[in-house]
Amino acid sequence: MDCRKWDFDAFKCRWTYDYETTFAYWVCAIARDLEDLPPLKDLSSAMTSQCDIEEQAVHTDRFEMIHQFSPGILRSVIPVSLAFKWSPFPAATELFGKPIKQKFQKDDSRAFACAVWRPRIVDRRRRAISNVHERHFRELVPRLVERIEKLDSDFFMAGMIGWDYQTAKNYPMSSETEKAMRDYGYVYTQRAMS
Repeated sequence: MDCRKWDFDAFKCRWTYDYETTFAYWVCAIARDLEDLPPLKDLSSAMTSQCDIEEQAVHTDRFEMIHQFSPGILRSVIPVSLAFKWSPFPAATELFGKPIKQKFQKDDSRAFACAVWRPRIVDRRRRAISNVHERHFRELVPRLVERIEKLDSDFFMAGMIGWDYQTAKNYPMSSETEKAMRDYGYVYTQRAMS
């Protein structure tokens, strides 16, 4: 399936319930010399670990041992982020063009996808920005690209329906965690836009 079509509805499965309205996405720097992407089940597990553990980190060394790909091929540059009924994949494709690698897997209970781009903004937008989540994502992209280029890496994004947007909004990251994230190199430190 073409990455431009990976909107929120593309991730709905047979067992996606009406109350599941949050899309979670994970942006990382990924090693440039990587031949192929790891299996999606491993990346999905790593994203879940990242989301569950990063909000508890109060020291930068905690970010180096969250999942099997850190340290290693992936380095988070923002927390696993949440949006209400919106997926960033179509916007990323407009901004960066066709991904150099992509994978999408869907079964009755879960859809998970990831894509990799060279971090160069080309912005081929042919439509108005659809909502506040897209505006937030597009505003973050120049900072994300700058950080990823400094790491001499490519732009990796993974996503799936999951977690709860309102909880992330009501319970932001602690100031200690935000400091650790900034010290580690995150360019934004909240799951939901503030």
